Amino acid sequence: MPHRIQLTRSHTVFEGGESAIASWRAEYRRCHWVKWPGLIEPSLLALLQEKISSARFFDKTNVDVGDESRMKPEPTSAVLEFLTNDNVLFDVVRAITGCGPVGCFRGRVYRLLPNTGQMSDWHPDLSEGRMATLSINLSAEPYQGGILQFRENGGPNIVSQVANTGAGDGVLFNIAEGLEHRVTPLTGTVPRTAYAGWFLREPQFASLLRKRLEEAHATS
Repeated sequence: MPHRIQLTRSHTVFEGGESAIASWRAEYRRCHWVKWPGLIEPSLLALLQEKISSARFFDKTNVDVGDESRMKPEPTSAVLEFLTNDNVLFDVVRAITGCGPVGCFRGRVYRLLPNTGQMSDWHPDLSEGRMATLSINLSAEPYQGGILQFRENGGPNIVSQVANTGAGDGVLFNIAEGLEHRVTPLTGTVPRTAYAGWFLREPQFASLLRKRLEEAHATS
């Protein structure tokens, strides 16, 4: 049976059972990451890419991390949020990483532009109940550079790295004491667009939605 996980319009497809989990868990422990080819269903990916191509982005500086262009909130962001807040996905992530129960996934669509110095410098991501990170490539074309690298805190050597250039591919990676990661600057002419964020202990996704509805009702 193939090892596959894919986010579709209606649900998360997971194939491979314990064999897939064991394989992914071993890779995650060895490399600090596991790659999921075709994490987003191709037809859904094409629709998302079309919407993102006309979306508005703004410059965002992440303190002690680096600069990026971030997409302004719009329906595409909500679609990606619903896709990634799925109990099947949560269970797979828990089985691979050994983390505790997942309350929600919170992410953003961002873009790194070539020849601008935009990048994500070395940082650990250890804050706000974060347990693991997921980055999904939404780029319409293959890009150069933009490699995810890992090192021990302040260490001189790269201990692992992965290029996530396949459209719709996802990389689940580790957040741990003593481990830092970065995304290198782009070297070509094609931007790198991704949906990335964290699996969090809390809040629960249902509670997050209720809070947003209450806030929307209060301002209407």
